[in-house]
Amino acid sequence: MKILQVISSVSMNAGGPPKAALEFSRELLRQGHQIDIFTTNVDTDHDWDVPFGTPVEHDGAIVYFHPVGWPRQWAFSSSLARALWREAGNYDLIYVYSVYMFPSAIAEYICRIKKIPYVVQPHGSLDPYIYQRHRGRKWWYEKFIEWPNLNRAAALHFTTEDEMNLVKPLGLKAPTFVAPYGLFDKDYHDLQKGYFRAEHSISSNKKIILFM
Repeated sequence: MKILQVISSVSMNAGGPPKAALEFSRELLRQGHQIDIFTTNVDTDHDWDVPFGTPVEHDGAIVYFHPVGWPRQWAFSSSLARALWREAGNYDLIYVYSVYMFPSAIAEYICRIKKIPYVVQPHGSLDPYIYQRHRGRKWWYEKFIEWPNLNRAAALHFTTEDEMNLVKPLGLKAPTFVAPYGLFDKDYHDLQKGYFRAEHSISSNKKIILFM
């Protein structure tokens, strides 16, 4: 299959979605699929200095960067919208990361118009705790943009049963499925005990607290 992934940013500073997108691409490529990624140059508090209009190879996937504009926090990009309108029909499936962002909203809307199947992974954005934040302004956005897009998705992808069950009260109409993240075990074969402590000058008699 020829699959397009759409995500606001592939910077690791943006948290889990970029890592998920790039590693998911890596596995799909291993299985023989063709993977492209459309994204923007947004990177937390600044913009990446990346090439526009020139594809960048990343572990076999082809990444196309588009300049972000105002409002930046929404990752708005007219260039990305034009590229999606022009190229979306060339793909068998479009896989969209997160909600409440311009790249995901415009990708889903264009897929609806052009009748291209698309899958959405909310990445926890619909969890009740996060869902309640900024409820007033989110209500309008959801009513006119987010819910029409999500309800017409070919599927919603959740990574745990709990995440899927927490979203059920919203009454979304799209089919859902659960598929946990995988790990490339070879990436962890050469781990050295004590490396983290040495790298950060932490003595062996001090405790380390991991927070996720």
